[in-house]
Amino acid sequence: GVPERSSSARPMARRLAPLVPIVAALAVARGDELLDAYFGAGCFWHVQKVVNLAEEAVLGRFGRNLTGITGYAGGNERSPDICYTNYGDLGHTEVVLVRGVPRSRLPYFVRAIWPQLFTGGDRSDNVNRGPSYRAALGVPGGASGAIAAEVMAAQPSGHVASFEAGAGDEPDTLGKRVIIVYDAARHPVHQAELYHQFHDYGGMHKDSLIASGALRDTGCPSELAAMFESPIGIALAVAVALFCLCFVGAWYVKVGRGAPCRRAGAASSTKVTSSNGAVP
Repeated sequence: GVPERSSSARPMARRLAPLVPIVAALAVARGDELLDAYFGAGCFWHVQKVVNLAEEAVLGRFGRNLTGITGYAGGNERSPDICYTNYGDLGHTEVVLVRGVPRSRLPYFVRAIWPQLFTGGDRSDNVNRGPSYRAALGVPGGASGAIAAEVMAAQPSGHVASFEAGAGDEPDTLGKRVIIVYDAARHPVHQAELYHQFHDYGGMHKDSLIASGALRDTGCPSELAAMFESPIGIALAVAVALFCLCFVGAWYVKVGRGAPCRRAGAASSTKVTSSNGAVP
């Protein structure tokens, strides 16, 4: 697996961060192709954490040089208005895009993330289900390309999945030990909302990536608005409404019906008495 870095290692990471662009330039100079790829294996919060940790451990990237961001891909809808509120309806799945991976380091990168994302060839996240969480891989050339073959060969023993070419809008892969492979040019990533970035790890890097232009405001509904448009949010709103109705109903029964009794009691306690204290 990819171990989390201790707090004592972070100062060193910050000192090394400026060297990352230099290392990338040297990789290009020696003919090492830089690749963009995306990975999907259930909820993208966890996938992003795994990818970012692998960027640190395998690629030596830290802080503002991390590139792994969450997004939506794999659907045939190319509209720029793809958001958390509609990505599933448009055939997309949750993925994490990583940029500029030196091709010579790709097998090491795959071996670092695979055990965290796939168990026995099936995605480890079996809680989130449906087409919106299908296992996905996006690389140049798609399933028939050389890069997909390199990724397939790099899968560690015990975590090997079958690759199937993706045409878009596929069903869930859970239980099938299958990863849908897309041509990243034909099925590009649409960045997810800022509130979905660095949710489980590295939240302090979000502002740096926004400042550099690596992350942007997508213009999608806010997190609160999105929550109330989701099935869970709708169910929660209905539950709250029912609770409020029950509470108001109980209050009405207790106060509304009980009030006449209290008024009657109050009247009986103020009966007029005679001058000697006797009740007439």
